[in-house]
Amino acid sequence: MLAEGISTALIIEDDADWDVNIHDSFALTSQQLRESNILRGRDLSEYEREAAPYGLDWDIMYVGHCWDNRNPDDSAHIHFFDPDAPDMGEMNDKFRREIESYGYKVKNNTRQRLLTNTWSPICTIAYAVTQQGAKKLLYNIGGYKGMGAPVDLAMTSLVKDGIIKGVTVIPPLIVDFMLDAKSDINKDPVEEPIGPLQGSSENLKNSARTALAPLGQVPGSQPPDKAPTASDP
Repeated sequence: MLAEGISTALIIEDDADWDVNIHDSFALTSQQLRESNILRGRDLSEYEREAAPYGLDWDIMYVGHCWDNRNPDDSAHIHFFDPDAPDMGEMNDKFRREIESYGYKVKNNTRQRLLTNTWSPICTIAYAVTQQGAKKLLYNIGGYKGMGAPVDLAMTSLVKDGIIKGVTVIPPLIVDFMLDAKSDINKDPVEEPIGPLQGSSENLKNSARTALAPLGQVPGSQPPDKAPTASDP
């Protein structure tokens, strides 16, 4: 980013999943950040209005995480309707409880999201970073300072120390795709494979990976629930 002068970038883990209408959800998120000063505390600059659809007053935007711990001393948030957000039946209880902690009800007919000031999200499934954020991460994590904690905890420590400013999307726009109820990072590498696209994702209305599954089933090919083995012709 720094060498090529890239202003913002989105970093995504390779086992990620998202809703088939994620473009619409990102557009709604952008609209909320542009139209509201609740988290920003100031008006957008002319440059931001013209070239930065999410603003540039943040260092990291957490759009994909396992769960989030809110700051009990900060109630600032943006609440908005997203028709492609998960409802109560599709949402993990951790995110339901966090939304309800702000005074909103999560039901089977509610589809909503929050934008909050970042405090303590866990995992780095997907996050956007500005150029100023990249500079802070490179200087404070790794390098001559070494790694004193897993990278996600090191990043949230910088938030709590006031070094990095972040915005968190709840529930996340991007999640991890799980096989046997486990993400790739928690799977035993000696387990037998169960085939491509055989898994599930929490916190999504319509999983893109699930939607792709029928496209990969060529007539006469191996059934998706039986992975080929070395003995197969």
